[in-house]
Amino acid sequence: MKLTILNSHPIQYFTPLYKELAKEKELDLTVYYCSDHSIKGIVDKEFGTKVKWDIPLLEGYQSRFFKNFSLHKNPFKFMGMVNPGIFNALRKDKPDAILIHGWAYFSYVLAIFSAFVLGIPVWLRLETPLNQEQLKTSRFSRFKQFVLKHIIFPRIDKFLFIGQQNKAFYLHMGVTEEKLFFTPYCVDNLRFQAEYNELRNQRTEIRQQLVDHDQTFIVLTSGKLIEKKRPMDLLKAFHLLDKSDCHLIFLGDGELRKDIAQYCVENGLTNVTITGFKNQSELAKYYVAADLFVLPSGMDETWGLVSNEAMNFHLPLIASDLPGSAHDLIDEGKNGFVYPTGDEKALTGYLELMHNKKNELNKWGYRSSEIVANYSYKQVIKGICQAAGIKIDSYDS
Repeated sequence: MKLTILNSHPIQYFTPLYKELAKEKELDLTVYYCSDHSIKGIVDKEFGTKVKWDIPLLEGYQSRFFKNFSLHKNPFKFMGMVNPGIFNALRKDKPDAILIHGWAYFSYVLAIFSAFVLGIPVWLRLETPLNQEQLKTSRFSRFKQFVLKHIIFPRIDKFLFIGQQNKAFYLHMGVTEEKLFFTPYCVDNLRFQAEYNELRNQRTEIRQQLVDHDQTFIVLTSGKLIEKKRPMDLLKAFHLLDKSDCHLIFLGDGELRKDIAQYCVENGLTNVTITGFKNQSELAKYYVAADLFVLPSGMDETWGLVSNEAMNFHLPLIASDLPGSAHDLIDEGKNGFVYPTGDEKALTGYLELMHNKKNELNKWGYRSSEIVANYSYKQVIKGICQAAGIKIDSYDS
């Protein structure tokens, strides 16, 4: 089968998947990209710094880049990627299907309608969780839902869902079960597990480097310090915790860094660290050092792949209830807890509970590693092969 995948740009979470997918003998894979900004390196306005990933992004699979004719080449805007060359490429390549990751950019919509015109089956792999979509009540949101349900979705051949809330969204929009295929959101589990195994015996030394005292209870969060990630919720909850033997690490950077720093100064918090942007090769030591991972994100955090990363390092989790990952990756009371988004007191309560049950952290962390094992590239490839009608024995279990 000849499969084309359309992506905005090479993404550090996706490219190792494409490398593995390209090994399947019955799949002829090509990945289309609308931009090469992650290869060249650009200033990421949300991180507040220049970002160029330090892992290979183009190795092991066929890829093709299209010229971007956007007047404002902004990777965070709908009109930031305008690639008319996609139509001719599809017409010439004639894939058996094209897998598109939503409609966040003009070029994604162009590809969907180009495929319709050319008679090429379209597969959609969206992130949208139902719980967030139901909170959107504007006229535009209602109009978008109507168009999707009655015009776009009936013409889509296959739907790939990343988690339970995403599947619920599809079903809510009238998609039938036989069109749904589980392709979980995941990270490169094998890479992170190898880093965990390499560094875990150095945990004491790493912790002492980061917080000066090995007995400190380290709470970690990771991501851009921007509004949708709600880092201030965690900071205020941590302040309410008021434990002298605790340390909070923000692994990331962004526009709210100054607000976090100012809050710490005004409230005399000396046990909070902001690392700034860290590249892929630098993440492992922070996960190895931590006792607990927190995902405090709100609206528009559709999943939260940093949770997957943390679980590969045997970390228990606390997560807000809006991100999709909270509904898949947390076995309540066994590897973590879910709290109502924005409820700082509830978050403080769970922080205190975890702090007071340090003897159970290893058991909870092991449960995290068991759960995340099912959110892997292997499972994604299995779902894609099922959608393609390809039976591969190694993915039957």
